[in-house]
Amino acid sequence: MLSERDKKIIEAIQNNHNSTVVSLLYKSSLLKIRKYIIKNGGSYEDADDCFQDALIKLYNIIKEGKYNEDYDVDGFIFTVVRNSWIDIQRKRKKIVTVELSEYSPLLVEDSNNNTIPEKDTFTLFQSIFSQLDHKCQTILTWFMYEKMSLKEISLRMGYSSENVAKTVHYRCKQYLMKLIQSNPSVLNALTK
Repeated sequence: MLSERDKKIIEAIQNNHNSTVVSLLYKSSLLKIRKYIIKNGGSYEDADDCFQDALIKLYNIIKEGKYNEDYDVDGFIFTVVRNSWIDIQRKRKKIVTVELSEYSPLLVEDSNNNTIPEKDTFTLFQSIFSQLDHKCQTILTWFMYEKMSLKEISLRMGYSSENVAKTVHYRCKQYLMKLIQSNPSVLNALTK
């Protein structure tokens, strides 16, 4: 059921009272959106752009009479922003990277005391990471890079509970470590 505030927002959009809507939404939603985007590697400009896109989608859906009134307006906006931000990250090709610090520290020298450029180290890590199945790559990327909670991962993957996601994440992480440890050249490059 919609709150009185959400009813006012929908009614204002339907009656073309745009300043009322913008004022209400900027006060309530924009700070949360900025916090989310910045926490996930974006800027204020990214947050404002995603927020503007979400407002346009909200306007269009309400104007077309397709808005599902079972959901609150802030929830709708946040979902649109989150999906937009994921798309932006994919376009920027950042989504395929995984923070190495969780799995192993980087080394700049190999066993012969030869310096290995970080780019080569990253390439070695990518070659190991690519040996994981798609499910593990996705879960580890979501967890480490996008900072998704295990609860959110369980919903996206269709698991029955957060505990299932936790178990799968743990197994994927362990398998990645096993792959790294079983390859001496990669292990030498990635560990001290």
